[in-house]
Order: sequence, then C-alpha cells, then structure tokens
Amino acid sequence: CCTEHPYHSVWQLLNIVNTVHTSLLAQDRERKAAAQKIISYASVKKKEVCSNMAKLSRSMINLAKVPAGEAHHLIFQDLPGNIGQIWLKDIPSGNYVLPTYDIKPREVGGYSDIPTVSIVEDVIPIAGGISRPKIISFILSNGEKTRIILKSESRDDLRQDAIVQQVLKVANTLLQKENRNLGIITYIVAPLASTIGAIQFAENSKSLQDVLAPLHKTYGGVNEYSKERARSMMKRVSGQQRTIRIETFREIMEHTQPQMRHFWSESHLNIQRWFKAKNNWSRTNGVMSIMGYILGLGDRHASNLLLNTYTGEVIHIDFGITFD
Repeated sequence: CCTEHPYHSVWQLLNIVNTVHTSLLAQDRERKAAAQKIISYASVKKKEVCSNMAKLSRSMINLAKVPAGEAHHLIFQDLPGNIGQIWLKDIPSGNYVLPTYDIKPREVGGYSDIPTVSIVEDVIPIAGGISRPKIISFILSNGEKTRIILKSESRDDLRQDAIVQQVLKVANTLLQKENRNLGIITYIVAPLASTIGAIQFAENSKSLQDVLAPLHKTYGGVNEYSKERARSMMKRVSGQQRTIRIETFREIMEHTQPQMRHFWSESHLNIQRWFKAKNNWSRTNGVMSIMGYILGLGDRHASNLLLNTYTGEVIHIDFGITFD
C-alpha cells in the first residue's frame, strides 16, 4: 500500500513517528517502531517521495513551533536558523507535495503528475484564536494557488478532526446515491505530531460570526442588543438558577432580530446566484444538523461555522467535542 499509494498512507505513519508519547508504554514504542519500519520498507521503492514527505513534515513541525508572540504576521527571511532557507529555496526547488492536497486514489498507483510546490510566499499571516495558527501560501507547479493552516500546541487532537472528515466523506458517498443534490463540504486535515497539524484552507469563506456581526450593526435598529451586551448578560447570570438563565436568554432573543437575509441580497445581486446560494445554505445546514446529531458534535458556535460567501455552503470546523 505504501509503495503504491504513498500520499495516502505515509503521512499517517509520519504522524506516529513524530508523536512524542509522555508515557513509556511498550505498545507506544512498538507502534512507533513499526511505523518507522514500514516507512523504511516503502523508501526502498519510493526513496525520493518518502524522503521528501519526511523532510516536509519536519519542516512544518519546526515552523509550527516558532512563537508568533503578538505579531499579526511573520516573515520567512526573518525566522531563526535555516527555516527561511528551507521554505523559500529548498522546498520550491524539490518535488514536494503538500499533505493537504486532495489526491484521489488510483487503482494502478502512479502519482508522478501530482502538482508540487513551486513558490512559497514570504509573508506568514497569523490567524486569530487561542492557538494562533500560521497561514502559509503556495503556488503549485500547475499554477494553482493554495493555502494551508498550520496549527501548533492545539488544545484539540487533530487526529479526531481527521477521523470526522473521513466519516463525513463516507456520508457524502451515500448522499450522492440519492440524487437530491445533498452534500457536506469536507477538507483535509493532516496531523503531523501529537499537537501539530496542517489543515486545508477553506477559500472564499468567512466565519458566520464575521458575516453576521456587521449585519446586526447595520440593520439591527436602536433596540438591538449588541453581542457584547448579550454576552455580558449571560455571563452575569451563569451561576444562577436555570429559570433565571432562560429568562435572560429570552430577553436577549427578543432584542436580537434575524438579519441573515440581508447577506444574500447584498452578496448575490444575480437572481440565479441568489436562489442557488440560498438553496446551498439550506441543504448544507440541514445535512450537517443531522450528521451533528448522529456524531454528537458539540461546540457548534458562530466562530466554528464557516460560510462560503460565493456558493452559500456551510463548512463546519474544529471537531474537538465529538461523539458526546
């Protein structure tokens, strides 16, 4: 399998090899040794491919560990050691395939035509959030522009996110058989170590929080409660009786009117695009509501829901609370 389909198997093995176990359990050491043995076996036939995957994995781990501090971006050329040299010169000059590139399995193998990294942009934007992930931009050998999100010291195990994405892809296969234009937007999650991983960037998307906040400010009216006021009210009664919390929540709802309709009229001036985007919104929301119930997905707030502002499709991210 590893010799015929390295891009579908070696990344998972490298994750095991790179994971530092805090325990000294024999099974952990055996698993790590077995993974290394399989990679060594695959390297006999796919030496360059396996070597490049291992080098790229190490390079991503080293970059993820670079502290960003309070900066809004980093510059590769200013990074310590030879990190900048590796990313700006060594990786573009070799045949490096990104772990987040969507590669369909082929029955006969043979992946020599898969696009490789040609250019790495020098600026590394730092995203918001607790883990403050780095966003790396690439131009591939086929001219395609793509980005990855590099997470480090994440509170959540990205292996769980990767498993959820696999489950959602299976669900997509079943939904496509029904011919009802239903589906789930998935993306690739590539765990690289215990708390480090690369995630495929969702292009043309914004968090639902970023979409709704300006709409409520513009169209909310004088009686609209701001999100800061609503959050403060709920925090103030968080330790009180359930009836008081419910009463406070209902008061907030009375002063928070739906404004999502304005997004569609502002962003989709063409009636056909407007109709299609609203349908996509309804369908992806409906499907993920059912899948979320089945999988026990938690932590579903407006910052963990992305909206493709062009197609109207909803994308769920951060699956730290699953099977709950």
